[in-house]
Amino acid sequence: MDRETKITVKDGSISAGSGSVIGKGTHVAVIGTAEAPATMSIGAGTKIGARSRINVRTGLTIGENCEFSWLVQILDSDFHTLSYADGRQSNPTRSFKIGNHVLIGTGAIILKGVTIGDGAVIGAGSVVSRDVPANTVVSGNPAEVRRDIESWA
Repeated sequence: MDRETKITVKDGSISAGSGSVIGKGTHVAVIGTAEAPATMSIGAGTKIGARSRINVRTGLTIGENCEFSWLVQILDSDFHTLSYADGRQSNPTRSFKIGNHVLIGTGAIILKGVTIGDGAVIGAGSVVSRDVPANTVVSGNPAEVRRDIESWA
């Protein structure tokens, strides 16, 4: 298993706040275009667990003091386009935002266009394809709200 951390930036940028950590073996790719540069921002004190995968083609904002377990995947693109018989195309890339003090469990997958509210907890193995309200616990595939919380520690 590859334990080398890899960060690739092409036609884009990454910024990270004080005390943020990207775990061993994590791969981050921020790859935009000259016309539409990709951006990724990591808030102060945020910790991204080992062997996670983050792919950004448009934009990702991660708040402060978040904790991501290991093997988390975050994707703002499907990396393909669907072409229909009538000539229409779909599957656009969409930026997303993760609020402050968010906890994401091991093996969770966060998909494009999602906003995760402050203080939310994402259960292990969950697939998040819709917005997550602040101060809630979500889990499952697709992830659903299981309960409201005051905070997590």
